[in-house]
Formats: sequence, structure tokens, C-alpha cells
Amino acid sequence: MSNTSQLREKNMRKKRAMLRKTRNKISVAFFIIIVVLLVIIGRIIMINYDNGEAYSKIVMDKLLNLISTQSVDARLRNQKF
Repeated sequence: MSNTSQLREKNMRKKRAMLRKTRNKISVAFFIIIVVLLVIIGRIIMINYDNGEAYSKIVMDKLLNLISTQSVDARLRNQKF
């Protein structure tokens, strides 16, 4: 009886140690992901701060071009030949 309880206790120690290692690895991975996301968000904020007006103008020009192209295409489709 003593032998089986010792084996069981030994197995439990191994599992706990493995769980602890896994938890540490997951924590490190999570920390790295958070840092990368913060760097990306910071970079986006810097780009928007430095070139926000230029990017807004480019996006609006493309949007207006897309809208006018779609309206011309719709008019062409509705024409009767």
C-alpha cells in the first residue's frame, strides 16, 4: 500500500512540475503577444499622427472614385440598347 501511494505522489509531483512549466511558457507567450500588439498600435498612432491628413485625402479620393465608377457602371447596366 505504501509503495503505490509513493508512486502516485511521485506522479502527481511530475504533473504539477509540468503544469508549472507549461503555465510559465504560456505566460511568456501571452506577454510577448501583448507587447507586439502594443508596438503595432503605437506604430499606427504615430503614422496617423504624422501623415493623417495625407492618408485621409488618399482614402477619400479612392472612395469617391469607387462611388463614381459604381454609379457609371449602374447607369450603363440600366441603359436599354
